[in-house]
Amino acid sequence: LIVFGYSLPDADLKAQIVLSSNINTFVNRKPKRVRVDIINTDPSVCERFVKKLRLDSLNYYQYVDEFMSINSNANHSLHS
Repeated sequence: LIVFGYSLPDADLKAQIVLSSNINTFVNRKPKRVRVDIINTDPSVCERFVKKLRLDSLNYYQYVDEFMSINSNANHSLHS
């Protein structure tokens, strides 16, 4: 799951329910670990995602170019 610029505000209960239920559905199948990448200039968003979606961990990137440079090899191998 890649979240780009979304802060998961308290008022957006529908998004919390959809994300949480989809992550839990995936976790109940194999593989059990869901990779969540957050791209946001505000690092406090990470705490919100971990708490509200009950994540064990996530990957944080402050800028999209940081995300792209770190993940470019992984993305390339997916398309090959």
